[in-house]
Amino acid sequence: MTSSVSGIGAAGVVYPGDGSLPGTTVMSPDALLAYCQIQLGALDDQVTSQMNSQQLELAQRTAVQNVETTLESFGDQGPSGGDQMHTCVAAFQNAIGALPAGDPVAAQLQAQETQMVQQYGYQEVDTPAPQAALVPTLNASLHVAAGIGTAAAIAAQVPASASPLPLQAPPPAVSYKLAHAPANDDWKGTTDALGNLADDIKSNAEMQMLTLQDLVSQRQQVVELATGMMSKEDETLTDGAKAIGQ
Repeated sequence: MTSSVSGIGAAGVVYPGDGSLPGTTVMSPDALLAYCQIQLGALDDQVTSQMNSQQLELAQRTAVQNVETTLESFGDQGPSGGDQMHTCVAAFQNAIGALPAGDPVAAQLQAQETQMVQQYGYQEVDTPAPQAALVPTLNASLHVAAGIGTAAAIAAQVPASASPLPLQAPPPAVSYKLAHAPANDDWKGTTDALGNLADDIKSNAEMQMLTLQDLVSQRQQVVELATGMMSKEDETLTDGAKAIGQ
């Protein structure tokens, strides 16, 4: 039996020619496209979020592994002096600075750095620089610098009431001290804590990757479904047009 379709201009209403289900409501092509766009938009947002999470976790793993590599470079015994411990502290600080503000892994690194500093009694000590020599006046110092007379000759010409001017003192030197060098398996415990943190990040990244793969699969299914529905809709409209022409 040849089917006939009426009301083509009325969006979304199809009347089968065999009389069954008169006035059955279906999605119009425009409504179908709008629906698919909504579904794809939601999935795209989730895919983007998961990809951003993957990038962040990569940065976190890199930061933690850099610290771990630095600490492991001192072997099983760990740093033996303040300068070596300063290298470890600097590695922590560089890793923390490489991560976004408020990052949870950065907070864990900060906690581990604090524990390490306290456990081994690491300190940064400022050593005052020696006092700079005094020159009688600015003019006298300039004369001496220019080679015009000796310091004693220039000073003899300066009135006793003149105020001596100090040269600019260099900044204080910084030294690093270590009160308690790692002993027994202390350093292994420090490095193991970093290794556990790296493993946690890796496990979470693997779970996030599975979620990302699932979202990508869902997106592909929506695209295929939309393509199939649009193709079916096109066939229906083509059949309707042929029926009108007969």
